[in-house]
Amino acid sequence: MSRRLLLKDLGLTPRDLPSHFFLCGATGVGKTSVLRLLLAAFIEWVAPGAIHGCVKADEADWICDIVTQSRMKNRLLRLVPGQFTFNVAAYVCGLQGGSPASLARYLIRLSEQLKRQKGPDGGESFWKGLFFDFLHFSCIIAWIAKGKAMTLEHVHQIITSSPSSAQDATSPEFLKSHCWLMLKEAERNAKTPAEQRSLDRGAEFFLSIQIGLGSKARSAGVQECSNILGFFLLSPFYETFCSPTSSFVPELALNQVYIVLDAPILVYQEAGLVCQSLITMLTIDAALRRKSPKPYVLIVRDEVQMLVSDPLYETMVHSVARSHGLSFWSAVQNLPLLISAFGGDSRAETQMKSLLGNYVTKFVLANGCVDVTNRFFSTMFGQYKEQLVNLSQQQPQREQQGILDSIFGTQPFNFGVSESYHDRVTPDRFLHLKRGGPPNFAIEAFMSQGGRIFENNLPFKLVTFHQD
Repeated sequence: MSRRLLLKDLGLTPRDLPSHFFLCGATGVGKTSVLRLLLAAFIEWVAPGAIHGCVKADEADWICDIVTQSRMKNRLLRLVPGQFTFNVAAYVCGLQGGSPASLARYLIRLSEQLKRQKGPDGGESFWKGLFFDFLHFSCIIAWIAKGKAMTLEHVHQIITSSPSSAQDATSPEFLKSHCWLMLKEAERNAKTPAEQRSLDRGAEFFLSIQIGLGSKARSAGVQECSNILGFFLLSPFYETFCSPTSSFVPELALNQVYIVLDAPILVYQEAGLVCQSLITMLTIDAALRRKSPKPYVLIVRDEVQMLVSDPLYETMVHSVARSHGLSFWSAVQNLPLLISAFGGDSRAETQMKSLLGNYVTKFVLANGCVDVTNRFFSTMFGQYKEQLVNLSQQQPQREQQGILDSIFGTQPFNFGVSESYHDRVTPDRFLHLKRGGPPNFAIEAFMSQGGRIFENNLPFKLVTFHQD
């Protein structure tokens, strides 16, 4: 079957891209194979730009293989840490509407993503406002001091070399520190009243306010900043993100470049997660800023539970993605994985349902998670009504009871109709779907699209994909 024919059989066109695609299926049931088939078809037809995240060590290989076999083979960019440069600090601060505060917010969002991965109690021992102040004011000082040569290393140097006490602030050692030298450099380079006011606030924070917070609060703030900035200060990420120049910018994806983030999480661990999440967030925001929504930009994440940076923000983005040409592609084994990745509490479950509700096009493959995942999709597919006729025989009576009985005689039967509702697709039905591989290499999935009635007069249908 040709790639275009596959989409025709599914009733899909390029106009369905902004509806977003969600695939759910247990490990080994062909979820990645279906994702590959759908991506290959749309890449050949639409030639979109993309940011494609990676979790597994060999994931980038099959992604690149798909792209190189398409008409986009000359528009593939494989980003390997240490082999490209992206001065993210100068990029964010230099954007129209960007500022040191914007950079601080991105870093906080990354930090919160890491804490969600640890569960609802992980890393909540610091004051969020203090964390923001440390990042915000250090970014201000570094931006005014270094301009477009500013990097995340400068931000880290200011924070870690800031004085810990009033006595430390007047010591000869502090006058040689990165914090003091950068403050003096910023003082020389401040050109406008606005820059001078910002610098004055930054200086006041590091030379007065943070000292008065006490050692415990200050240590918490410094440590929290170091935790997130530290990922960018070790090779190979240092060579990429702390370079004064950039060979990559997120706008490349907006110009029909298929970008593969070859920093797999299972290889680079949290550093790979931070790297991919940052580039993905910046690409999404770049797409939201553009006035012309062409071409389409795909955000593709197999194992999405390990790559979503901010579920609440993404839910909001999904709602406006159509008008900005964004298309989100996500795959996961089961819904409890998403709940766990979002924090594992009741709020995380609400976020999961909110996010999932924005994926209009869904493919549900074989799954053994009956109580949560299968029951969720069974409920989504709805129920049908069944009418039952009840017929029972009366006991004979000795006397006639009324005028009707006098005319027609006593009726020997009772007649009635009752209604009952049954699942169109029972939760255990997902256990029986074909999972690919020998002997027929067929993968079955229930396909649904919000607002669409298929040829079977139902809002879903069973479809079959054939592996190569």
